[in-house]
Amino acid sequence: MDLDDWGDDFHDKPTRTTAKGMVRVWLLVGLGIVLAVALAFGIWVVRVESSDIKGAGDAEIIKNEAKNRIRAQEGFEDKYAAIVTADKNLTLTAEALAEEPGSLKLNTELTGQKMICNDAVGRYNADARKFSKEDFKAADLPDQIDGTDPATDCKES
Repeated sequence: MDLDDWGDDFHDKPTRTTAKGMVRVWLLVGLGIVLAVALAFGIWVVRVESSDIKGAGDAEIIKNEAKNRIRAQEGFEDKYAAIVTADKNLTLTAEALAEEPGSLKLNTELTGQKMICNDAVGRYNADARKFSKEDFKAADLPDQIDGTDPATDCKES
């Protein structure tokens, strides 16, 4: 039997089957890409919508870690001690200046010590308002340094 006896159907069928298969493959690939993009977009939308509550939860976790608590509490102790020390030092310099009123050196030192004391107060007060630190001051430390306590007012006594 000759190939011509099989007719046109024999010669066209493999081509039609292959073409249909290729169209199906491309449709499946296209559908897969669309689904992947839709899934990625959906995940992104869920992450964006839940980011506020997730961020707040993550912040609380970090805030309450032992390392943060210890660092914050010790930091407040150090900063308060620095303020008290700076206040005492400027009082000593003011007393020396009273004995030597014309001393440019002592006058300059007194100004510098007031600046150092004010800077320490600013750092303490800033930490007292920070989310990660505000809750961890010792009970006997002030919430803020307000300048009314003679031990921390950054003025010569």
